[in-house]
Amino acid sequence: MIKTFILKKGDQLSFKMTFMQPVQIDSMEFGVKKEYTDEEFTILKTIGNGILRIDSQNYQVLVSSDEMNNLDIFSYIYDIRYRSGNAIKTPLSGKIIIKESVFDG
Repeated sequence: MIKTFILKKGDQLSFKMTFMQPVQIDSMEFGVKKEYTDEEFTILKTIGNGILRIDSQNYQVLVSSDEMNNLDIFSYIYDIRYRSGNAIKTPLSGKIIIKESVFDG
């Protein structure tokens, strides 16, 4: 699935991913970059560090206001990837568009 998030600079990014059935997930990553070719992630979250496993079907992704405030006014790309045994899947990807705000940080 492809989803675009449009946020004001400094706004917290939080969303829940729900799988249609229970999934055995060994690891999950939420990676944000300016360009696919960038070697470094702008933001990288993992289970226990920004990704919360609610239960076997639900996961919460949270990027704090402070982290989001560090982003430039730009259109970023992201992927969420998980590993289940030997299978790797990317169920969600898209863009995070940061817009200017009339408020300071």
